[in-house]
Amino acid sequence: MLNVHDAAMPRTDSPIYLDSAATTRVAPEVCAAMLAQLDGIAGFANPSSGQHEPGLRAADTVECTRADVAAGLQEVI
Repeated sequence: MLNVHDAAMPRTDSPIYLDSAATTRVAPEVCAAMLAQLDGIAGFANPSSGQHEPGLRAADTVECTRADVAAGLQEVI
């Protein structure tokens, strides 16, 4: 039986979070990209509104993001 006070176990000042199924920390680069969209820094428009330039830029952002996610998944598979 493992003794939780075993000296061979690594010690850390940070807590170890074991419930990642419920919530997972967002990567800083993802947070920054989302905030740029949500704050309107990168533009603020409905990506389904293709009748104007801001909507077209928002749609392009969504499509580029989908492609990035797909490429990342292909690397994992």
